[in-house]
Amino acid sequence: MAMQFLMSFSGPQLMPMISLGSYLSFIGYTALGLGLFFQFPVVLFVLASLGIIRPESFNGYRRHVLLGLLVVAALISTSPLDQVMIAVPAYVLFETTLLFLRLRRI
Repeated sequence: MAMQFLMSFSGPQLMPMISLGSYLSFIGYTALGLGLFFQFPVVLFVLASLGIIRPESFNGYRRHVLLGLLVVAALISTSPLDQVMIAVPAYVLFETTLLFLRLRRI
């Protein structure tokens, strides 16, 4: 459906140049980027389990973490809306991971 809509903009001077290789490459890199990006809570959990970091050490750095998540989301997304749709769940996962780590220590 989206492809039909986008193809409706073609004309005599605007020819679509869509190839299966470029589409699969885009999908593959996007999936790989999102997969690696959402491993962030796992990395935090492992580092905390090894005693390298403490959940309390992030109290003053929440804004920095959010900014970092937005920057990484901007690098792997195609629009500002996609950036927010990637960064917000990642931040929720970050906060959930910190909460889980705090509860685990009690």
